[in-house]
Amino acid sequence: MFITGIIGYPLKTTISPALHNAAFKVLGMDGMYLRLPVREKDLQGAVCGLHALGFSGANVTVPYKQRIIDLVHRVVGSAIEIGAVNTIVNHSNRLYGYNTDIYGFGQSLEDYRVRVKGKMVALIGAGGAGSACAYVLQSMRPKTLIISDQVRKRALACKRRFGGEVMIASTLSNRLSEIDIVVNATPENLQAMIIPHLRPGSVYYDINYTYKMMKRKGIKIINGMRMLVLQGAQSFCLWTGREMPVKKVLKHMGLKL
Repeated sequence: MFITGIIGYPLKTTISPALHNAAFKVLGMDGMYLRLPVREKDLQGAVCGLHALGFSGANVTVPYKQRIIDLVHRVVGSAIEIGAVNTIVNHSNRLYGYNTDIYGFGQSLEDYRVRVKGKMVALIGAGGAGSACAYVLQSMRPKTLIISDQVRKRALACKRRFGGEVMIASTLSNRLSEIDIVVNATPENLQAMIIPHLRPGSVYYDINYTYKMMKRKGIKIINGMRMLVLQGAQSFCLWTGREMPVKKVLKHMGLKL
């Protein structure tokens, strides 16, 4: 049996359990995906408990994607460069940390035909998910990557890893009309503060998927649902060795991208 779940706090809204449980059902697999709200003081014990409870693995979400690195046995692949883990795999009673946000974000940019090369890009939020976004964006060779975060040292750490330019929020607000692509990697709904100030032809990408998205003629506005599904599908494959049939799963859930 595959026992999986998502670790975070407070986990008020997440469709990950519905997504993965639908995948188990569609594939006829004996598996379950649980919501695992864990307080910070209990995080180490919860991660150790993945062994004892026979979990195949777990997703990790806000606010633990960076802290979880110190609690797994080995960090794998690009998760090392990013400094953030969103997927734990339990293999032979050792915990391996992966980052599938990279695939989810990068593939969604491709699916939505967002061209980053040569563009001026602003990334708001340099936490665990933001770091994955910065990694992907810089690999696509933007003209400029601007990084902004309420916690300046977090933005500076992101710059040290990936390059770019750190900018405080007030300065960024005054330059929105110059920017081609804005990526919001914070949990805050920033649409009303950003979208009205973008010029036609710009892109606003919000990695959140719970907000109702604004509409503005001439602006491509994207939410994070496709990113979530794609990163989840890769996590599912790491745990089970099976590909998630995304279209069938979403149809089972009554959703479509």
